[in-house]
Amino acid sequence: MARKELPAAEMLRQLLRYEPETGKLFWLPRSDDQRFSTRWGGKEAFTAMERGYKQGRIFGELHYAHRVIWRMQTGEIADDIDHINGDRGDNRWANIRHVSRAENLRNRRISRNSPTGIHGVYERAWGWQAYIGHPAGKNVCLGSFPTREEAIAARKRAEREMGYHENHGRA
Repeated sequence: MARKELPAAEMLRQLLRYEPETGKLFWLPRSDDQRFSTRWGGKEAFTAMERGYKQGRIFGELHYAHRVIWRMQTGEIADDIDHINGDRGDNRWANIRHVSRAENLRNRRISRNSPTGIHGVYERAWGWQAYIGHPAGKNVCLGSFPTREEAIAARKRAEREMGYHENHGRA
């Protein structure tokens, strides 16, 4: 979904109520639209899911709930918002944070297509090889190893040294 320009934070606060403890958004009744208020006022908003993210429409435009919430709470539009625990539908205030793209990539779950089940560890004909993404944007080879366990240990050590999030690589 292409990112649409979000309405101003004040406008969002007139339309929606956010519960930081649950991460849920609710439509507020509208004094100028009795029909809307009767049908939607007080009901949960942004309940449709796309790739695990909650989404909904504001003035006909589709938006992700975590972006709307960030705008409502801070007044800012954030390029990357990270769900700390990896649950894209968990929009509790304690679970979302504004990060750089690089930081967001350091809190990724493992791809279900990963042949080894570990980011950056690959089996080769002659053994195992480990890589890690460097903040400068390049992959760094961590070495070749005779066993999968040694390659994984090297990768995990590099993740700690380079500041990867503790949840990085979760299933």
